[in-house]
Amino acid sequence: MLRRLCGVKLSHRVGVPSRRLFECYIHAPELDRPNFELKKLCEEGDIANARNTFDMMPKRDTKSYNIMINTYAKRHEFEMAELLLYELNVNGLTPDIYTFTSLIAGYFQANRIEQGEKLISQMKTFHLQPNLVTIREILAGYCACGMLVRARIYFEETQKYIGYDEGIYNAMIAYVLIQFLTQLVATVAINYGTTLIHYSKPYPKIH
Repeated sequence: MLRRLCGVKLSHRVGVPSRRLFECYIHAPELDRPNFELKKLCEEGDIANARNTFDMMPKRDTKSYNIMINTYAKRHEFEMAELLLYELNVNGLTPDIYTFTSLIAGYFQANRIEQGEKLISQMKTFHLQPNLVTIREILAGYCACGMLVRARIYFEETQKYIGYDEGIYNAMIAYVLIQFLTQLVATVAINYGTTLIHYSKPYPKIH
């Protein structure tokens, strides 16, 4: 099939495809044309045509739904994203970790922590564990909202099933540091705002 799509031959070594065949396998849209076109429209910001393409697809899979849910979540159109999640379940498909990560990330980035936490609980009913991307989005959301205690609790919970991960550990430190510095700058601006404004005035011209 790959030979037909890419028009190349396998290398002489048995089981080792040529570089061109490998690249074609990674990038060839023909392998998943409907979802490829759908994702392309979403990335170009043509949401109307993307939704029309999605609705006209003869067969939609979980990946199709994930593309649209992710697009709506990034735009903070959560009602549309939630409707698609409901439709996905009604149609007998099973959401995966990418489905939930898109929505959770969207909610946390929009500071809608309660809705995001509901999805974290819902994710557990499907026996799904958050991946590293999910964990980082949740930690970043907690820290951005100043919920450092909840971020620490969630961070410690994740260690139970992912173990020590240097990336997550460093991200946690960075998020806490950014939040601390943000609060520090805000406090300084409030307490010394008048002084800062005074010294920010241009020096009088000397005639």
